[in-house]
Amino acid sequence: MTNPDLYPVELDPSASSFVANGHTYYVEREGRLSVERDGWLEKFGLYATLGRQSTVLVADMRRVHDALNDGKLADAAIIVDNIIKAAADMSIKAAPLYYICTLFINREDEDRKSYSLELGKQKIADWSGISAFFFSHLALSYLQITAESWKSLIQSISAVPTVDMTLQTPSPLPFESK
Repeated sequence: MTNPDLYPVELDPSASSFVANGHTYYVEREGRLSVERDGWLEKFGLYATLGRQSTVLVADMRRVHDALNDGKLADAAIIVDNIIKAAADMSIKAAPLYYICTLFINREDEDRKSYSLELGKQKIADWSGISAFFFSHLALSYLQITAESWKSLIQSISAVPTVDMTLQTPSPLPFESK
């Protein structure tokens, strides 16, 4: 018989709290973030989605642009191929998914308004004995919640009546001839 202590701890996907390395963590599924934490979610989400930081992606896109302007189609194709491969490579996406979880899984006394990478690293170190599936599943659901919330917000803004700003021929003034 195999020793269960040799395997990662499996958490119920619906768990609202768990203990890791002596800390009680609370899973906050509402998706409410401070402005600071939301900025980190954007960074981690982009990295999880595209497999690279935004600055690297912008630099790569600039290289594609320059190569196309210089008529170097093969160079541009290689750079685009590398971008596509990075976006498809799930092995490099695990770390940003864990960091996304550090934004929503908090210790009881943790300040939810601020965030630091050092705190994120501490949390991930605490979670090292827990199954990766729990965190990956949770992070992907957070990204979905965020996307759905954003879509809902945009739709609610779109439903607000706006002033008609189309150009129209002005009505003649009373003293003007018709």
